[in-house]
Amino acid sequence: MYWPGTIAVASGTTGPEAESATGVRPWVPPCTREPDLFFAESPADVETAKALCRGCAARLACLAGARERQEPWGVWGRRALPARRDSPA
Repeated sequence: MYWPGTIAVASGTTGPEAESATGVRPWVPPCTREPDLFFAESPADVETAKALCRGCAARLACLAGARERQEPWGVWGRRALPARRDSPA
């Protein structure tokens, strides 16, 4: 999975080994920590995934990319796809 500006995610190094020489860890999207949560079927898990998206810097790009790729399901940019009528933004 790749998000613009996140070299660590693109290279697959998101753990402590991803720290730079200055000791600063690069930003990692919340969906990379528990990716299965973002494809859960449980309504409670879907709401948890959407809550994790709330503060994500890539939220809008994530949703736009999912729509462009016509993702069939999952939580993308704080939206559950396919979008349910009862699912607030």
